[in-house]
Amino acid sequence: MEETKLVTLGTAEFDNPSDLYHVVDFLNHTLKERRFVFGLSKGEDGLLHISVYEELEQ
Repeated sequence: MEETKLVTLGTAEFDNPSDLYHVVDFLNHTLKERRFVFGLSKGEDGLLHISVYEELEQ
């Protein structure tokens, strides 16, 4: 079995879990150099949706 190592890229604490946009902002700042983009939108169902994107070179 292969061993893996988890490396902490960044940490953030939030007092209010309803401030989900802070989480998305944190992820975008932390993973920007790895070409990941996170988005947050409110759907027609009234629920918040998080999307994860990867920037690909063309």
